[in-house]
Amino acid sequence: MRVNQFAWKWMQEESVLVLSGDDSLSWLQGQVTNDVRLLGPGHPLSFCFCRSTGQIEAVATAILKEQNEVYLITPNQCINAIQQRVDHFVVTEDVFLSKTDLNLASVQSWDTSDHFEIVAKDLASQGHFVFPCQQSPGGGFGVLLNPDQIAEFQSAIGIESSAQECEAMRILSGRPKFGSDISAASFPAELGKGFEASHVSYSKGCYLGQEVIMRIYSQGHVNWTWQLMASSVPVQEGLDVYAHEKKVGLVTSVVADSPVGPMAGVRIRTSVEGDSEIYCLDEGHQISLKPQSFLETGLQLSGTP
Repeated sequence: MRVNQFAWKWMQEESVLVLSGDDSLSWLQGQVTNDVRLLGPGHPLSFCFCRSTGQIEAVATAILKEQNEVYLITPNQCINAIQQRVDHFVVTEDVFLSKTDLNLASVQSWDTSDHFEIVAKDLASQGHFVFPCQQSPGGGFGVLLNPDQIAEFQSAIGIESSAQECEAMRILSGRPKFGSDISAASFPAELGKGFEASHVSYSKGCYLGQEVIMRIYSQGHVNWTWQLMASSVPVQEGLDVYAHEKKVGLVTSVVADSPVGPMAGVRIRTSVEGDSEIYCLDEGHQISLKPQSFLETGLQLSGTP
């Protein structure tokens, strides 16, 4: 794969909502897995909405817009779940949920070069709403755009990057995707240490699903985890994963080409030992899978400063 210092894409699979009202932040604090008190200007906060049994119902990232008003960036698949949460759990509070016509772009980097920070500052100086949003090994930012800002933004940022490169960044950096890596059966602690650290606070007050999530935390054990794996050849999403001739997991995300070769995100049982022979079967052909560490500190590219 030929890679650049940064890549960008329109996040068409996500929407921007607004949660407003005098009680919006206090109400949100009682609904989500992270501590909303940490939300502040320039400091977005990611979290999960969970069912009472602890499984994830929706994921979102909050950005403080004004006092008692926040943007909620969420996958399109999660909008109904968040709307139902508001409908069912707002009783006497002053809380309103609405959808915006804002467009969302994600700009991500393979490494942590100064050039990437300059791009962010230049876009902010042009009046674009820029906020931290890491979906890559080297860091990243998001940009919220009104429809009349799109042409200016595209002129400044250049041609949209390939979907494959953006997907490679996401998978290698350990960012699970709702609807594929995150299912209705997923607990936050099953999605990797990076996801857990960025989406869950274990010191905040009560919220729906907290009892189960805290029980998992106190036991220090989950039955499943989301793991990055290198494959001997590209694999297909949806293939079963085996160890010792037993089904132990599922391929949930794939990238056929990346700077470090073919990779896959795999939901796999934690009972599988690290030195086990792990593989999947594609039309009768055995494809070897090897566990890898997520790239959390950037990938040094040849020729970059």
